Amino acid sequence: MKLMPKSIKKHFYVITYTINLIMIPVFLVCGITGILLFPGFLDWCGISMRRFPMDTVVFLHDWSGLALVAGVVLHLLLHLEPTWQFVKVKVLRRSNKAHGKPKHHEDTPVAETT
Repeated sequence: MKLMPKSIKKHFYVITYTINLIMIPVFLVCGITGILLFPGFLDWCGISMRRFPMDTVVFLHDWSGLALVAGVVLHLLLHLEPTWQFVKVKVLRRSNKAHGKPKHHEDTPVAETT
C-alpha cells in the first residue's frame, strides 16, 4: 500500500469490495454462457439452437470474459504487495528447501553432529 495514491488508500476496502461484488455476476454470466456454448450441450439437453439467440450469447460470453479479466487484474494490482510477500515467503522459501539450501545464515555457527 506504500505505492498507492492516497485517494485509493482512503477507500481501499470500499474499492476492493465493489470490484469483488461486480465480479460475481460477471463470473456467472461468463460461466452460464460458456456452458450454453459448449459443443453438444444444447443437443444433449434436447434444446434446439434456434431457441437461443446465439449471437447474443456469444456477445455476452466474450465481453463478460474480458470484464472478468479486467476485474482480476485490478484485484491483483490492489493486492500486489501482500501477493508478492506471500510468493516470497511461501513459494520462494519452498524452492530453497527443495534445492537443499540451509535455513540458517552463513555467519551463524552450526553445531556439528558426529
